[in-house]
Amino acid sequence: MLGLRMLVLEHPHPVHPDEMAFIAGIGYPADYPVHHPGYALWVALGMSLARFGVEPYWAFAVWSLLASVVSPAVAFLIFRRFMSGSVAFWSALAFGASPLMWFSSVTALTYCTSTALGLFIVLACVRAVSTGSRALILVAAALMALSCLLRVDLVLYLFLLVLLSERWVGRKTLPALTLGFTLLGFVMLYAAGWWLYGRGDPASASARLAHTREILFGQSVFRAGLVDGLIRNAVKILVNLGWNFAAALPVLLAIAVSSRRRIRGVDLPSPGAAPTAGWLTACWVGPGLTLLLLTHVVQGYFLPLLGAGYLGIGAYVSRRVEPRRRTWATATVAILTAAQFIVYPWSSESAGWKRIVDGKIGFISRAGLLHIDLRGRIHEDGDFWRTPAHDLTRPGDPPLRS
Repeated sequence: MLGLRMLVLEHPHPVHPDEMAFIAGIGYPADYPVHHPGYALWVALGMSLARFGVEPYWAFAVWSLLASVVSPAVAFLIFRRFMSGSVAFWSALAFGASPLMWFSSVTALTYCTSTALGLFIVLACVRAVSTGSRALILVAAALMALSCLLRVDLVLYLFLLVLLSERWVGRKTLPALTLGFTLLGFVMLYAAGWWLYGRGDPASASARLAHTREILFGQSVFRAGLVDGLIRNAVKILVNLGWNFAAALPVLLAIAVSSRRRIRGVDLPSPGAAPTAGWLTACWVGPGLTLLLLTHVVQGYFLPLLGAGYLGIGAYVSRRVEPRRRTWATATVAILTAAQFIVYPWSSESAGWKRIVDGKIGFISRAGLLHIDLRGRIHEDGDFWRTPAHDLTRPGDPPLRS
């Protein structure tokens, strides 16, 4: 997997203005310009390498690179509980070769690292349910609290899964453990952000928080309404899912058409009523997609959810395909997924519908990443579907991602 990343290791940077905000945050608490909620743990990880002389951009990107190699391995351990080893291997490989993972793996953005952390949380939940271990639920809850300091949306994505896992291992009372650790995570996030932002000027911290809240609600269905909120978000979700799983769609369609028999998949072993792969997929991806539908859709926000998609693909193949063809089917998905990223003909000179595709989503490809500095020729935030929230950005703020 590390060898595959070398195909895009040298690319223009930054790929997004957020990266420059993270780099500028190196050295806190002397100065901490990263936008709220602060990403305190991410900046700390970058500082840990920058202090040893690593170039600031790569002080962050190295963590993304490492996480992009670890994530498929952890995904394999999760998938292996629900399917054969070969199907799990190719499903995990497809996840690691997915365009969004590949694109993010050599950037200073938080998405790969938060995805790896999320996968460890899911793995702890799966093993806790399969063994009845409450200690592993404690690990999952503690990691979820820690994730607040990396990406707070990871808590919102995985809270339901940890909560239900706590019940699946046999707890009949109020799941105070999960709730308590979640509250602790938000307290740490608030305390770190307030201290780092407000030591010199408390009013500045309040202004930053108010501005972030205005941006968030400005793009949500609660403020933007049915068309600019709900429908726009739904369209963006479909576009992102279509791009992220495009290579798998024809294979799944062929499987659905050609299959003549249903073969029951392997469920999680557990001492009690344990979830199937379908239940795990739903609990893993459901809250995240709901959050995106109601608030703000960004390409990188999908990365922690892609593992659930490839779990679903592997489980689907295990149910619908004869055993001797399962490995072939998932290997085909992995190969086509890698080919999608490598060979997609992205161009800054595109015209017509391809210009829209290349500007909005097609840049998540090898050619797009290697020429990311040219994306501005065919893309501007809000150029296709502008909303009032696009006018809320203040001078000096990173632009909204579209």
